[in-house]
Amino acid sequence: KMNRGNEVLCKRLMAISKAPPSSEFRQAPSKLPKPGTLSNQALVRRRHEQEIVKGNLQLFKRLQAVKPSSDVSRNKLLKDFEKSQACGKHLRKVKDMPQRTRPGATA
Repeated sequence: KMNRGNEVLCKRLMAISKAPPSSEFRQAPSKLPKPGTLSNQALVRRRHEQEIVKGNLQLFKRLQAVKPSSDVSRNKLLKDFEKSQACGKHLRKVKDMPQRTRPGATA
């Protein structure tokens, strides 16, 4: 009985598939873009990304072309650091000293 029902169903489906499509089921031409074409927004986004990459490459080349400064040496920087450390030490000593009041000033 089940096989008979399957055969009938199969014959109906075959008849439907061989029949010409009715006008109500015809598909309207699709308004979707063709595969491989990009939307306007996608083109703008891609162009913007390319500009960013180009700018980054120019900046990279400029950074690569920079030469070290001749007037700044490691020794000079080290001496300046040591000098600032010594000044800091002296300032801490002065800060820790008790403050004197001026004569005639009331606290």
